[in-house]
Amino acid sequence: MVPSRHFERMVVFTTVVDTGSFTKAAQTLGMSQSMVSQHITRLEKDLGGKLLNRTTRRLALTESGELFYQSCLRITEETESAISQIRHMTERPYGKFRISAQVDFGLEFLVPGILEFVKMYPDIRPELILEDSIADFVENQIDLAIRVGAMKDSSLMASQLGTFRLVLVASSLFFKDRNMPVSPEELIHFDWLHHSIFPAPRKWTFRALSGKQTTIKPPSKVSINLTSGILKAVLQGHYLAVIPDFMAYQPIQEGRLIELLPDHRLDEGKIFMMFLPHSPLPLKVRVFIDFFKSYYQTTLRIS
Repeated sequence: MVPSRHFERMVVFTTVVDTGSFTKAAQTLGMSQSMVSQHITRLEKDLGGKLLNRTTRRLALTESGELFYQSCLRITEETESAISQIRHMTERPYGKFRISAQVDFGLEFLVPGILEFVKMYPDIRPELILEDSIADFVENQIDLAIRVGAMKDSSLMASQLGTFRLVLVASSLFFKDRNMPVSPEELIHFDWLHHSIFPAPRKWTFRALSGKQTTIKPPSKVSINLTSGILKAVLQGHYLAVIPDFMAYQPIQEGRLIELLPDHRLDEGKIFMMFLPHSPLPLKVRVFIDFFKSYYQTTLRIS
């Protein structure tokens, strides 16, 4: 690694050569002529040889000086290019971007959302990592994580993307030969699917519009760890299940799924964007957050 004092002397040296005099170099660099002379003297001492032949009228490079000058030019040009690239990156969204998300949410909504995002920001290269556990941000070089539910890691910053509602659903096929329940108390007579993220047996509290609350412990026949798996099983017409409303919305609109007891409410949850406490937040992260807040307000119909 080149010490900073050596790099400074290299800049002074190339400026002297380019301007042709110590006086002009001093004016260009905004330092005294004696300071320029000191830099060159110390540089020659460090290198163990003369770089410049100086007369009262002109400067001339020695053979070693010519070789060193060409190397200095290459180094300073590469440094200026690197600085220019970094400045360019801070002025516009650019570069690789790693996003972590839960499997269900990522497959259903992040994948199509990212395809829209890169149309607007073609210089950003998103890399989506789908996993239900929260990956270590530093070890896995994660820029942003999107999580459905409670935020548990207090070392991370968070921006709320929206809220969602849990809804009780069943396939329209399920009630082909059954009467639909009209109260929470009747729900214990049906078979349920259970999401293994919740403790078992799970208690569900239904809140009527009147304010009355009813808590039940429904029997569960099967436990599945993915909401998409629960949804697929429910659509086959065998069980009741509780899932987030953004997963239920499309099948309900298509008539394949029924929301049961719609005048009773279950718990609500939040969707968070989580990131390391950068200062300032990288531009590619900021534009991603802004885009998805707007995108999901429409796509997920979340509040």
